[in-house]
Amino acid sequence: MEGFKVDQRKLILLFLGLVFLGYYQLGFAQEVIARGKVYLDANGNGTYDDGESGLAGIKVSNGRDVIKTDHLGKYTIKLP
Repeated sequence: MEGFKVDQRKLILLFLGLVFLGYYQLGFAQEVIARGKVYLDANGNGTYDDGESGLAGIKVSNGRDVIKTDHLGKYTIKLP
């Protein structure tokens, strides 16, 4: 009976694929987070300037979850 031959390159690729799949299945993938500040653009220039007030309690969504800004208008939310 002939021995079973294994192509080592295919075996390595299979192993790496399983490790990669396991990495994501176990939740080790890096999270993507959005951070920002909701503020009153007092001078209407479209950018945040020192002294412009942050808005507390404003709802921010990532398309799935909804959170509210803190007392300074800041938020942090995970992206799906």
